[in-house]
Amino acid sequence: MKKLFFASVLAILATSCSNDESENIALQVPAEAVSNQTQAKGVIEPAPSKNGDFIKVTENGNVFYCFLFRGSWRHVDSEMTWNGLFTSPKTFRYTFNSFNEATVLTRKGFDNPLFADNGLIRDATTGKIYFREGNTLRWIISMEIFNAYKFNMAAVQNVNDISNYTVLSDIN
Repeated sequence: MKKLFFASVLAILATSCSNDESENIALQVPAEAVSNQTQAKGVIEPAPSKNGDFIKVTENGNVFYCFLFRGSWRHVDSEMTWNGLFTSPKTFRYTFNSFNEATVLTRKGFDNPLFADNGLIRDATTGKIYFREGNTLRWIISMEIFNAYKFNMAAVQNVNDISNYTVLSDIN
């Protein structure tokens, strides 16, 4: 009798759990629509986000614009920074209802915010273009990478000397 009871309970659980599968399927977003704003609905994205992708996170009534930089999401602290650093138009790959939802669904964590003290500079002696944050530089190794991040070429400033900066690992 106990075996029959447990078998019945297991059958009920298996049936009720099988109905939950539709909540865990991957987003079916056509490749041509990836650049359009897509609302995430509790499913894991079908293809990993790429460096340079933009997302919008709404949390506690505030809207945060973020970009994927070296494998981590970074909130862009101000509209001035956003407009100065990146090209237009800015298309969001996804919109999320919280930072936690963005982390879970994209499988990417959040790093420090990107504040106003940043920019793009070109070393006049080498022609190399760097992403500057405060007193640090990261060389953007190719125009392909530069464009993948949707950096704004008009924002690049020429400098004659980078010796006062700390050069960190390249952006590749």
